[in-house]
Order: sequence, then C-alpha cells, then structure tokens
Amino acid sequence: TLLWGLGIGFALFLFWLAAGPLLIDFMTTNADIRAEARLFMFAAALTAFTGVIPFVLDGVMQGATLGTIIRNGMVAAAAIFLVAALILEPIFGVSGLWAAIHIFFIARAVIFWVAVNRAKQRLFY
Repeated sequence: TLLWGLGIGFALFLFWLAAGPLLIDFMTTNADIRAEARLFMFAAALTAFTGVIPFVLDGVMQGATLGTIIRNGMVAAAAIFLVAALILEPIFGVSGLWAAIHIFFIARAVIFWVAVNRAKQRLFY
C-alpha cells in the first residue's frame, strides 16, 4: 500500500501542479487572490506527496488497533510543527508555514514508521 500510495501521491502532486492555475481561476475571479494562490501552488501540491506515508501508516496502525501510538505520535508531531512554525514563519512568512506543515507530515511519517517497526514483533510474529 505504501508503494501505491507514493505513486498515487506523486501523480496527484503532478496533477495539482498542472491543473492548479485552472482550479485557482475556477475558484476566484479576484486577480490579487489568483496571484497570491499561485505563489504557494507548489507547496500546496507537494502535500499530496509528503502526506502519503503518515496517512498510509495511520491506516495500518488503526487496523492493528495501535490507537495509542497514533495519539502519541500526533502529539509529538504537533509539537514539532509548532516549533517549526514559530521559527520559520517569522523568517519566511507564509512559506515558513508551508514548510512547517511539510515538516509535520515528515515527522509523523518518521514517528509512525519507527513505532510500526517496533510493534511488528508483537503483532505479526
């Protein structure tokens, strides 16, 4: 599922990059909003790819009844996001917030990956 997720996530990333300007134009006629949205289109499209691993692992852990790990991992990743946002937003503005959300997804992926690998022994063997 992870390989399929990564493939689909990358395809969606490419789709959002290609279709993004049309979708932005469909959502608003305001030229200023269109221009601002286009500035962050790459970062927004990238969430389709950076979010795949934690979302797949969410499903694995939910199916394996590892809700405690999901909760604890989310709390830790949220703390990492807050630190990243507090550091990056004053320096980079909205781009810093986008970077912080990608850091959040990557932190969740790492935390959940480590947790699932630790739990494998007791769950599947």
